[in-house]
Amino acid sequence: MMPIHVRGGLFSAGDGHAAQGHGEVDLNAIETGLRGRFQFFVRKDMQLRWPRAETATHWIVMGLNSNFDEAMKMAVRETIDFIVERFPHLTREEAYMIASVAVDYHVTQAVERYKRDPPE
Repeated sequence: MMPIHVRGGLFSAGDGHAAQGHGEVDLNAIETGLRGRFQFFVRKDMQLRWPRAETATHWIVMGLNSNFDEAMKMAVRETIDFIVERFPHLTREEAYMIASVAVDYHVTQAVERYKRDPPE
């Protein structure tokens, strides 16, 4: 699920990687072409601030910021929002506790930080 903040906003998919480690610490990955099939649904019942995804086995929330701490704060806030929306009998405090004990957070890109300050 992806919020569209601009009327007439379009969709783009790209930058396919055949292999890349979690974190992408420099700009290297094994690039590949992509082929996909997408289906879109307008969800007027949802008011999202950031993209979310759902697979057959996982719900995925995101935090996007060039500052790691800010990105994690965003991801945790999105997690809390998602949990209380999906399970309305839970409080925000309970959702925060669940975020700590039952959610796996993954860093997808450390590359921006290391472009500015590469390790020696």
